[in-house]
Amino acid sequence: MYNLPGTLRLRAVDETDSEFLEELYFSRRADLQQIPGDAQFVRQLIKMQQQMQAVGIRNNFPMAKYLLLEDGGGRIGRLVVDLGASDVRLVDIALLPEVQGRGIGRKVLQAMQEDALSQGLSMSLAVEKNNVRARALYLSAGFHVHSEDSMFEQLHWHPESKRLADGVQDAA
Repeated sequence: MYNLPGTLRLRAVDETDSEFLEELYFSRRADLQQIPGDAQFVRQLIKMQQQMQAVGIRNNFPMAKYLLLEDGGGRIGRLVVDLGASDVRLVDIALLPEVQGRGIGRKVLQAMQEDALSQGLSMSLAVEKNNVRARALYLSAGFHVHSEDSMFEQLHWHPESKRLADGVQDAA
């Protein structure tokens, strides 16, 4: 599938991953963790949000693949990828907070782009406008804003833009 460097590996999500995925989602929802009140209520609210996200993904991307990202055998993240006839949609990528900022997301994205390039496929994704770090990563990887609404930007990357960029670098 994707040629990841070092000890990074992807595998299909299975039933043994549900607790990890719940904790991963919880770690991403600092906004909801700030709600005052009973901690159990807040955790249940976040679990409901996770379930709603899962339903939304299944409805919008019924053929999506759910992949678990491991580093040295330890679970560190998750990807949801929808493989279309001409486009690879990165539906969701999530990393544990303690591994963010180490370039892992960039390595995964580069591996996906190389795979898409080898197949002549474009890539697309949506990013929240307020997710400054993720947005900067995608733009630096050659994605361009295709459309937007008040909360999200739809980004697109085409393999031809990679070839053109490489050609410019080779000519220099």
